[in-house]
Parts: sequence; C-alpha cells; structure tokens
Amino acid sequence: MSTIYPNSEYESNESFYKSKADWLYEVRKRVKQSVVDDFIVFNYAEWDANSINILGKIQSHFPPDNKLIIRSSAIGEDHIGNSLAGALHSEHGMLSSDRVSIRNAIVNVTNSFNKKGRKRSYNDEIIVQKFVEDVLLSGVIITYDLWCNFPYYIITYDNDSKRTNTVTSGQAGKTIRIPRGIELRSIKDLIWKKVIQCAKEIESIFDNSILDIEFALTVDEDVHIFQVRELTTNKYSEPIVEKLPPWPIINNFQDQLCELLNRSNHLPGEKTILTDMSDWNPAEMLGDLPRPLDTSIYRYLITKSAWNKARTSIGYANVQNSELMLTLGHKPYIDARVSINSLTPSSVPLNIRDFLVNYGIDKISMEPEIQDKIEFEVAFSCFDLQVDHRFSDLRKAGLKEVDVKILRQSLLNITNDILTKYSKMIGSDLRLIQLLNKSKYTRHHLFKNTYEYIDEVKNNLDKCIKYGIVPFSRLARLAFIGLALMRSFRVNDLLPESEYDDFLRSITTIAKDVSAGWRNLSKGVISHEKFIEQFGHLRPRTYDITSPRYSQYPQDFWAKLTSKIPQIGFNYDRPELIYSKKINTALKSSGIEHDSSVVFDFARKAIESREYAKFVFSKYLSDSLEILSELGDKIGFSRIDMAFLTIDEIFSLLGNEKTISSDMTNKIHKKIETKKGERTVFSKIALPPILRDMNDLILVSYGATRPNFVTSKKIQASAIYVQEINDIYSNDISGKLVLLDRADPGFDCIFEYFPAGLITKFGGAGSHMTIRCGEFGLPAAIGCGESLFNILTKSNIIIMDCEKNIINPVKYVGS
Repeated sequence: MSTIYPNSEYESNESFYKSKADWLYEVRKRVKQSVVDDFIVFNYAEWDANSINILGKIQSHFPPDNKLIIRSSAIGEDHIGNSLAGALHSEHGMLSSDRVSIRNAIVNVTNSFNKKGRKRSYNDEIIVQKFVEDVLLSGVIITYDLWCNFPYYIITYDNDSKRTNTVTSGQAGKTIRIPRGIELRSIKDLIWKKVIQCAKEIESIFDNSILDIEFALTVDEDVHIFQVRELTTNKYSEPIVEKLPPWPIINNFQDQLCELLNRSNHLPGEKTILTDMSDWNPAEMLGDLPRPLDTSIYRYLITKSAWNKARTSIGYANVQNSELMLTLGHKPYIDARVSINSLTPSSVPLNIRDFLVNYGIDKISMEPEIQDKIEFEVAFSCFDLQVDHRFSDLRKAGLKEVDVKILRQSLLNITNDILTKYSKMIGSDLRLIQLLNKSKYTRHHLFKNTYEYIDEVKNNLDKCIKYGIVPFSRLARLAFIGLALMRSFRVNDLLPESEYDDFLRSITTIAKDVSAGWRNLSKGVISHEKFIEQFGHLRPRTYDITSPRYSQYPQDFWAKLTSKIPQIGFNYDRPELIYSKKINTALKSSGIEHDSSVVFDFARKAIESREYAKFVFSKYLSDSLEILSELGDKIGFSRIDMAFLTIDEIFSLLGNEKTISSDMTNKIHKKIETKKGERTVFSKIALPPILRDMNDLILVSYGATRPNFVTSKKIQASAIYVQEINDIYSNDISGKLVLLDRADPGFDCIFEYFPAGLITKFGGAGSHMTIRCGEFGLPAAIGCGESLFNILTKSNIIIMDCEKNIINPVKYVGS
C-alpha cells in the first residue's frame, strides 16, 4: 500500500494537484485555523491487487470505534478546467471494525468511477477518513461569487439537518454572502467570523485562487475541511473584474439604511424592516435590480398614493404621506411598518395597532421565509377561520384578552361589511375599468413637440391611476380576503384539498381569453392583426421599457411559436362544488353573517375581476412606455437610455420644453451616464431580501424560503429555465418543469405548451402566477427564493410534491 503522500514541499504547479486527496494533504499540512481529519489513501490498482491487505491496514490505522467515510478521489475529479465534483460517490457511517461494510462501501465508490463518460483508471484513488459527527452546520464556501460575478464569499449551508452532505447533494441550502476584504472584527456573528477566518487562511496557501471549500462546523466550534478545489472562470460569461467590493458604497448604503429604517416613525410601531416581497411584491414585479424608470413608474402608478387610497376606501387605516416602497442601490423594498399599518382595519385602536406592527415585524425578522405571505400569516387584515388560532400567538406575545376581543370584532366587522357589499363594490370598480377599456389609447395625430409627448404620457398615466390602478388595488385587497377565507376552509379540513383545487380551476380570468387567443391564432381562426389588437400590449417584465411587447415581435415569430402548441386543451369546465354543512356551521359559529355560497362567489368574482383589471390597466402602461420610447428616439436617446431616467425626472426636465436644446441634451446625457455608472457599481454589491439593520449589508443572508405550492399533485420531470419568450420557441417545454425568475402576463403563453409544472424565484401566495397555476390546475412552487432557485436551475430532473411541500433535485446538469 502506498504512503499517504510524498514528503516533497508544495510546488505551485497544476500537475501536482491531480486529485481531491492531493488538495486535502496540502491543506492538512498547512492550516492552523481548521481541521482536516485523519485519512489514508490508496488507488484502485492497489485495491484490485490486494483488497484484503488494504482492509487490514484500514482497520489497524483507525481505532475500532471510529466511524468512517469512504470518498472518491478520482484522477481529474478536481482538476482545473475539468471538474467532476459532485458526480462521483461516497458512503459514510460504517464502523472501522465492520470489515464487510467497509468493503461494500469501497466497491460502491470504485464502481462510481465509471461515470460521466469516463472509465475507471487504476490510478483513481479512494480516501478513507474519520467521519465527522456532532455537526452544527455544514456547507460550501466559494471564495468569489462567480455565478453573480460578485466580489463576495458565497456560503451555502445547512444548519438544520446536522448532516454534512445536504448542500453538496443539492437537497438543502441557505445562502449567505460576505464581502471579500472584510476585516474579521467587522463580522459580529462568531460562527461566520470563524468560517471566514478559515477560508482566508486556505486562500493564502493557494495564492488566493478562487476556491470551492467543503466544510462542517461542529458543536465544539471546530471547522472541518472535507474538500478544497480551484474553480475556473472560462466557463462563466463574465470575466472577474474586481476581487474586492466597493467598500465606500457599502458604507454609504449603511448610512442610507439607517435613515430609511428611522423614517415613518409617526406611525404606530417602534421600528421597521425592509422587505422585497411583502405587499406589492417589488422583487417579483420589477426584479432584483430594476432600472430607475421601472421603479419610478411603479411608484407613480401604485405605491405613491393609489394603493393607500384604495385600502382606506374599504375601511383600512390611512397611512397618507408614508412611502410604501423605498430603494437602496436601485433595489426596491417595502417598508414593513407602513405595510402592516395599512393592512389593519381603521377601527382597530392605536394601541392595538402598535402592538400588531411590532409583532409582525418581529415575526418576519425571525421567520424571513414568510415575508411573501404577509397578508395570510403576519398582518391581521380580515376575519377567516384561522384567525382565532392565530390569536394564540398574539396572547403569547403579550396582547391582553380584552384587546384580542376588540381586534376580533374589528376583523369581523370589516369582513362582514365587505361580504354584504361586495357585489356593489366589485360592480362599481368594474365600471371604472370598463371606462378605461373603452377609451383605450389610440394615437390620432403626430406629436408636434416634446411638451405634447410628455403631456400625453402624464394624462395617460393619471387616467390609468384613476380608472385602473385604484379600482385594481381595491379588487386586489378583496381577492386576498377571498383567498384567506378559502385557505382557512382547507387548513381547517372543512374543504378537501381536491375541492380547493377544483375551486381554483373553476375561476375564469382573462388568462383563459389570452389562452383562447393563442389557440385561435395557431388554428388560423383569428388573424395575426386581430391577435395583436387584443393582446399586443402584453410584454414580459411589464414595467420595463426595454422589453419588447407582443406587437413588436415579427409576424413570422408568432407563426413559428404558435405552430408548436399541442392541439389539446385544458379542461375549462367549472366543477360542481359541494359545499359542506360543516363550512356553514363554522362560519355561523365564528360570527360570519353569510354562508359558504356567498364566500365562494365573492372569492371567485374578486379574483376574476382583479385579473381583468390588471390586463386593462397594463394597456395604458404599455402605451405610455412606447410614447416615451418614441420621444427618446426623437431627441437622441435609446430605450436603454430612457430606462435610466425616473418618470419624475422626465416630467420635470422635458415637461415644459417644446424643443430640446443642446444644453438640455447634455444635461440629460450626464444624468443617464451617472446612473449607468451607479448601476455598474451597485451590481457588484449583494443586497438581501430583508434588511433589519446595518449588519445585514455585511452578512447578506438569503435564508430558507417556503414556496407557495399550488395543487396537491406530485410530479417528476425534466427542468428547463426560461428567461425570454424566445426560449419557448428554441426549447420544447411540453411535459417539463419550467423555471422562471419572475412572471407576469407577458409569460402567460407558457401555459399553452403544457408544461408539467412551474417554479419561480419570486412570487407570493396570492400573486399573478399563483392564481394562473391554480386556474389551470398546474402544479407549481411560486417564490422559491434565490438559494433554492439557483440549485434548481442547475438541475435537469426535479421531483415536486405539492401536497407535501417538497422540491428535490434528483439529477444535476453535467452529472
């Protein structure tokens, strides 16, 4: 049997590091901050020639009570530019005294060498190592975030299972990013300070190469190193520009964050946090780093005042003059204090509202995975059959019984009032929407000057707010109440899962009109012109001026795309729902003054009307973006240029100008270039989904997420990542699990190609795509979050069990 390794010193050349064992040996010799556990190595030739002798040496090397792990160390497994990492096999847990189990494990590991298109070599090695127990957390450190081209350590970890392989096998993983170049004293969390200290030491051994380090932290606070390998950059689209983040910008962000967290303190609640998916879901609607025009139009239309006007009109607390959406480094966030206040009925006394805001913010801080479920699990905005159960948490948090009774009555009052008036409320809002739809924008003349362009856009957007956004916002609130009631029937076992799914399928929204349009276009029932007349305003990324809308794709593109639609259809028949007497009994005993037929009708009409309103107002938004694009072209600025101006800047700079002087052109150009430069810098700074304090900009945590599952189906299917509509044509998505970063009406065409299911990075429990998937009976996991979604995009086969709320990648790209 060979010795562990030669005694020669490390030479900085690629040929020395042939295998995982080579790297481990070098780390073991040099590190002081971490531990490489005792191991021995032999190659397949030695095993094949004399396995009995090797088994004897293993047993004599390790004490009898040691648990072992048998790992692969194949030639080329961690070779620069040709990594087989994760592709081969390991087995663990056998005692060093159990000769049979050790033999079987070694055989299984050596058999796995015939994998990924390679053949087993006699030089392939096997590592036998002491197995690490009492694990506090385990994971993988990558010393530069190649995937996002961030100058950060990226750590994917599992601190729940107490196992060492959940991250590397893709079964679990929370993510944290820590800026490179950070001083250890700046890291307040002792665990991450120790992990980064170990990573820095290992980096120094290998001349600061970009490394992938597999590790575990045990309860005695030792960091155990299982694997180190060098990562390559030639397979990533962007070269590494900088090794360190722009620290002055991070420090400036910390100052800005301090100011943002201390605003709106006139409202009930002692503090606030910023979230990117609670209330109006900016991460889903705008993306993680939208351009200034996207964010500013979203604010102008919705989060400036229309959202608050809509809520107060149906009985919610008025938070006038409080901005709901804020930005930090171009990333939009929601002020949780403003949000929770606005979701509380106005009849709730201020002292109780103050308690509810503090409770909600603490709950999101402790359970960040629920931030996209704020209406259902955080705020107390309506009465449903789960509310009495949720009151127990308020009591534990210190709310007095007399205040619980006052809150309960307030929630009952607003819910009963809405259930009594919903037909008139929905009818009134639909009449406003119809006025907007009938007066849909049509250009009757060429604009004579810049002022006319701006005047048209402003009139367009203001009309959209009055007749579109405000009624849409009211309908959205009603839809959430309807969904809350329906979900409470299901959770309380009053409505079977299958009946709940059938209810969602019975909903008939504008999505089915779009679906019919696609299908009729594919069959030649309607012309391309008619299709564009009805749906031409739709665009993926609704608020993005640089995203082409349907009318801007050439006719032959649609002909090719629709030719791939399978000539079968979803069953759109409305099922005959059976309303249990148990529901009516539960409603009556709880204080709801209406029976289940009213609740079902209310929920259905509110959801259908909300989706229709969104479709109509998006026409005005889409046309406004086109007018701005035309104006930009007229004065010498491209779509991408215009995207770097806010709508307020466009109005103030151009709103009073008939012609644009060269001085004004230069002023606009400088403003655009400044913001482009900011975006380049900001794109190198990682911002988390939740900001609680300044430390969140140093330990940038993405945490675990709890996706919003749709239907109770279980599927296993190939996965495909769709980023643009073009991807649908260039790939066959039928029967596959489609992955989307975020989704809006522009991606509704996906349903026509009969995917097996849908998975999105962003999205809430009541969001657009959740409703769509329920309507089509399509199994889905909406809002997986960055950590899980990134794992899934690297998977080519995924199991999704919606009933058990499980997603498991079972095969990885390249494995």
